[in-house]
Amino acid sequence: MAESPEEVAVLVQRVVKDINSAFKRNPH
Repeated sequence: MAESPEEVAVLVQRVVKDINSAFKRNPH
């Protein structure tokens, strides 16, 4: 799993966006 820093940043941003949207949809 040798990903370039740019790919890692894109993946992290995507995951963070998903988590934030899910958090807003159903806050515990």
